[in-house]
Amino acid sequence: MTEEQYTTTRKKFQHLAREKRAQIEILLKQGLAKTKIAKAVGISRSTINDFQNPIVKSFKKLFS
Repeated sequence: MTEEQYTTTRKKFQHLAREKRAQIEILLKQGLAKTKIAKAVGISRSTINDFQNPIVKSFKKLFS
């Protein structure tokens, strides 16, 4: 296959803005479901799972 036949594009990932992180924290404390939070904030549910993961949190603290 030549390179022109590939249809996938590379995703560009972005860090969550502080406002979105704060919004997620508030909604999680209110007990809202992760799926509903993801839709309200406009991100994927897996991003919220990563956000809650203590290993990911500690890793992000090291590099922020």
